[in-house]
Amino acid sequence: MTDPLTLACQLIELRTDPDNTPALAAALAIVAAELGGFTIEYFERAGAHSLLAYVGQTRPVRFGVLLNGHVDVIPGDPAHYHAHVAGDRLAGIGAVDMKANLAVLIDVFRRCAHQTPYPLGLQIVSDEEVGGFNGTLLQRESGVTADVVLSGESTGFDIVNRAKSISWYRCTIRGTTAHGAYPWQGTNALLLAQAFIDRLLTQFPTPTSNAWYTTVNVAGIDTHTFAFNKVPDTVTVSLDIRSTPADHATLPMVLAALLPDGATIETVVDEPAMETSPDHAALTLLKCTTEAVLGTPVTFRPAMGSSDARHYATTGAACIEFGPLGHGIATPDESTSIHGLGLYRTILERFLMDYSTNTESTLT
Repeated sequence: MTDPLTLACQLIELRTDPDNTPALAAALAIVAAELGGFTIEYFERAGAHSLLAYVGQTRPVRFGVLLNGHVDVIPGDPAHYHAHVAGDRLAGIGAVDMKANLAVLIDVFRRCAHQTPYPLGLQIVSDEEVGGFNGTLLQRESGVTADVVLSGESTGFDIVNRAKSISWYRCTIRGTTAHGAYPWQGTNALLLAQAFIDRLLTQFPTPTSNAWYTTVNVAGIDTHTFAFNKVPDTVTVSLDIRSTPADHATLPMVLAALLPDGATIETVVDEPAMETSPDHAALTLLKCTTEAVLGTPVTFRPAMGSSDARHYATTGAACIEFGPLGHGIATPDESTSIHGLGLYRTILERFLMDYSTNTESTLT
């Protein structure tokens, strides 16, 4: 059994970009080697691999708590795929998101899984950074479910109980082509797209800071036109919209009303919001446990991004993100507090063991 800090360093040394299949496989193999004595189920779809660990020969019908983590990272500078320890800091790509946290999840699972009177599961995937559709979602579709799903993302010990919906759209806007010397003879689809984007950002203006509002990212504009002397007649606008629950249901209608005549909309991804009441027994217990260990107040807050916990949002599970302190996520300065990792382990152990007694009536 490798200690969490050493395990985190081993994982950080692997360049587990989403498209680096050999490195992702090596990371999952390292994880599996740390789970001797547990049943491990392996899953694969579209080349993405994941695993699920638990006690016993048969998968529980429903886990009491499912710990969720991932080995893939947001790609960065090749020089920073190395673990570096200096004082209280563990640095390197993935230190925060989320290899150090994952090492703690593994250690806590090993310590607690044989002791909890409810089934405890550990779910580790390799495609979270590209949506988790062939990892966490595949496992959910294969019958893996739980009362509580805890994603070990770094949250600074806050409890993230809400996350926006994720909607990706391709909007195709059509005009009329013409020679570039005679633009009045055509209708420039790029200019139609520009007017559409202006209307869209007027409807959903970009906030100046973290805010619980629907936001729009114009992710791409493709004119399909490579000649300078041609009026583009077709433009595709790619949109990444993160919406509040109040706005999510009406997004297709809003877009249709803002688009020019003849435009079409393709929905690429439409993921639900994650929202768990802070009054849920598990969240109340986690808050009390964290405050007792840290000696400071802990808050519930929303996430502007999302995690794989969202894949369980429609199953009746209490879905949360919870993790330790971190700095510089997805930058060359990415690092985490080693002391914070120790606190994280203590909090999770107490939470998992107390959950078995304090919320036993919620388990099935």
